[in-house]
Amino acid sequence: VPDEDGEYFRNWREHINSPDDIWTEIVNATRFPGITSAPKLQPIETRLVMLQTGMRAPMGIKVYGPDLQTIQEFGFKLEEILKQVPSVKHEAVFADRIVGKPYLELDINRQNISRYGLSIEQVQQ
Repeated sequence: VPDEDGEYFRNWREHINSPDDIWTEIVNATRFPGITSAPKLQPIETRLVMLQTGMRAPMGIKVYGPDLQTIQEFGFKLEEILKQVPSVKHEAVFADRIVGKPYLELDINRQNISRYGLSIEQVQQ
């Protein structure tokens, strides 16, 4: 629908001129600590990439090390280096944070529980 100047009416902001500009707006609006940037893929394609690689991105670097703390520290350093690469969008670079879960490991002594007439299943429940 043309406006009074003969130009077509735009629903978009002035700085949005392409699908890439829309995607940049989405990425900027959804930047939260601890959340990876969404890859610019179709939903099914994104899911297939995630299932095949175990990563939540179309491209990733797997870091191995002697312990979780070392892996996380190196990941943070690598994240900073990659954000400085001119051809890499800095908002798309994100090192996974190692979030451990507290676990209680039980070493059940069969002889001791048998004194009380308990089975392994009963103790586990």
